[in-house]
Amino acid sequence: MASEAGPVKSFNQLDSVEGKTNTSGIRWCGDRVEWKGLRLRARLDLNDPVIAHSLNSRVKYVRLVRRRLNGQPRCYAQLICEGQPYRKEKNTVGQGIVGIDPGPRVFGIAGETWGAQVDLTTPLAAAH
Repeated sequence: MASEAGPVKSFNQLDSVEGKTNTSGIRWCGDRVEWKGLRLRARLDLNDPVIAHSLNSRVKYVRLVRRRLNGQPRCYAQLICEGQPYRKEKNTVGQGIVGIDPGPRVFGIAGETWGAQVDLTTPLAAAH
């Protein structure tokens, strides 16, 4: 007997889905995600400056992501927004050029007057 079932997905193989634009498919509309007649209100902390900044930007598209938290599946909406990301006042932007050399064993970083190498094969010391 032949099976008429669709493609088989293993457990946790499909953990995200996203739209191509915010005008069709999965959409962000004010304070909720809308998709094929389904309306899901978001839990938002409007006092959080990162969230407030994001909601004042144009939403390019929406991604729905499933994660496990304390063994329970949770769904999150990620808004991909246009514009500059929020930057806290304590995080300043520096000046100058930095070079990065990601090698298979040693990761190198160099500035104009400094440099550092990280040996990726050396295990970290256990914290006590």
